[in-house]
Amino acid sequence: MKRRNTIVTLILTLSMVFSTSAFAVFADTAADQDGEQLAKDTPAAEELVNETPEEPAAVTEQAEEVQEQGTEATDNGGVTAAEEPTAETKKSVGIRIGDHDIVKVNGKESDTGWTYDGSGSTKTLTLNNYKAGEYGYIGFYGTDLNIVLVGNNSLMEIINDGRSNKLEISGSGSMTINGSDSRGIRAGTVEIKGGNITIKDVRTGISANNVNISGGELKATNCYYGILASEKISFSGDIHVDIETKRMGSADSPKPAVVSYKEDGIKLSDDVQIVLPEKGKTGKCVDEVHVSEVKKYAGTAITDASGKPAEHVIIEKVAKDRNPSGLLLSKAVAKGKTNMELSWTAMNDVDGYDVFFAPCNSKGKKYEPALVASVDNGTTSYTVSSLKKGTPYKAYVQAYIMKQGSKQYVGTSLLTHAFAGGSSKRFTNPKSVKVKKSKVSVKTGKKYKIRASVRKVKKSKKLIRIGHAPKLRYLSSDTSIATVSKKGKIKGVAPGTCTVYAIAANGVYKAVNVTVK
Repeated sequence: MKRRNTIVTLILTLSMVFSTSAFAVFADTAADQDGEQLAKDTPAAEELVNETPEEPAAVTEQAEEVQEQGTEATDNGGVTAAEEPTAETKKSVGIRIGDHDIVKVNGKESDTGWTYDGSGSTKTLTLNNYKAGEYGYIGFYGTDLNIVLVGNNSLMEIINDGRSNKLEISGSGSMTINGSDSRGIRAGTVEIKGGNITIKDVRTGISANNVNISGGELKATNCYYGILASEKISFSGDIHVDIETKRMGSADSPKPAVVSYKEDGIKLSDDVQIVLPEKGKTGKCVDEVHVSEVKKYAGTAITDASGKPAEHVIIEKVAKDRNPSGLLLSKAVAKGKTNMELSWTAMNDVDGYDVFFAPCNSKGKKYEPALVASVDNGTTSYTVSSLKKGTPYKAYVQAYIMKQGSKQYVGTSLLTHAFAGGSSKRFTNPKSVKVKKSKVSVKTGKKYKIRASVRKVKKSKKLIRIGHAPKLRYLSSDTSIATVSKKGKIKGVAPGTCTVYAIAANGVYKAVNVTVK
């Protein structure tokens, strides 16, 4: 009943905004199911409906619901078709979020989880950790709408009744749309330029005349259709789109994940590719992927080599040849009494870094470092706060590249150990490392022993116990030039230059430049 009352309110608002004929158009549109509405002018429309038995019942039920709602609204004293809207009800635009009507054309308005700016020609709705209720949705008409995502948001659907306006989604946040009675995202034109969008358990993930995805991530699962457009669907830029409709189809009647009702309706730019997952794994299948004419749908769909509509496709930015390089060195330095700064050396050609952190094992308790931060390749530090002074913690960093929507680790630092606050009652952190010679030369096959020592934060206290980490560890930047043993013995392998690092328990280090002759 709550859902029905919400729609009744929306119909009343629309009847006040538009003429009698406009209301009739809205009712017809609301009654049409996505595939039937978008393909009603195509020769295959009847065939499509006949071959998808779930749709006719849903269409009939929805049409009856809208008709019943219209009658109920009139019986309850609503504005009828014969009534002339007053000056107060003559509004050219309207937006509803949940149970809240936003009708300010000029000016701003805000509430918990969202802010609205209606001062421009395109209205902007910013969602910032907005959590809708069971029937929470965004409806808009008579205006283009830009939704900016901040934080984590969730709602049931975003709809533009009449499909005559443009919806643009951008930002760096996320949004989840789900609900068995949801229509997903519907508008005249849908443009996705950013954000992380998840759509699940809905009739159609995105339905519009035109769909343009040029940024961000989109995942749609358990949809009758994933992306459906009457005209064009285009993919370009830095995107990752994962669409799956397998649950809704059958072996005899598969439901394409992406379909357009135009023969040339699916466009991919040179910087994106289609991937068909095979046997639960994502693999590039260039020779088996096609954008083909599918007569059943009177347009185009992504299909396999046999012409069978693909029920699970991934469309993503073409991965360039990657050559990650460099030695990943991390260190942990106490900042104040309860903060610890983790920093690391940058690797070349990576997408980002994952930071793992935990208390050190103590009193029979073991702790595994957990992911506490994921940062992009332009960031090489992260501060952990609210720690317990004098408690030892451990951390490490992993560098990753993105491959077919998943992280692939290409570098891992040593595990570092350090006390919050710099020291405990008995022990202290390393402050720096000192070596006798910072430049050495060795002949191929010969050895050189590094003379190194560790300076302490508190001279009167002992260094962190060996049980956490050795007093010093050693790494070579290029083992094809020179290797180094656990005790710091450098051995020349081949002519060239490299760097050997003497590293303390918390990651502070001293570099030794090595030339092999």
